Amino acid sequence: GKNTTENYSNWRQRLVDYIKDTKDVIILAEKNRTPHILSIAFYKIKGEVAVNHFQENGITVSTSSACSSKSGQAGHVIESIRLPEPYKQGVIRISFGENNVLSDVVKFEKVFSSFAHILQRGKSNEME
Repeated sequence: GKNTTENYSNWRQRLVDYIKDTKDVIILAEKNRTPHILSIAFYKIKGEVAVNHFQENGITVSTSSACSSKSGQAGHVIESIRLPEPYKQGVIRISFGENNVLSDVVKFEKVFSSFAHILQRGKSNEME
């Protein structure tokens, strides 16, 4: 079946609610935000590290490089500039597509949690 904008908005909001209280993660507010894209930034890690973790767990996300989508690009770059320095390298974008279903969103939440745990562990091993 084809997904509607409403599907995407609901999923996006669900992930925002799920992620927003996580330590060391910032949700990027995109001005003219598209409902099927959500960008988040991790503290002091490279986006590729996150992307690899998600891919190993069967979820495709992308780093926020300028070569992604033409449309969201300008706003995205501007928002990234406003990020605190330690987060700038760690931006990933999650995109929903026609083939996605709710269980993909649930799966994303699980993988996100496992990744957040790994990050917390890594932080506690670091002497500041």
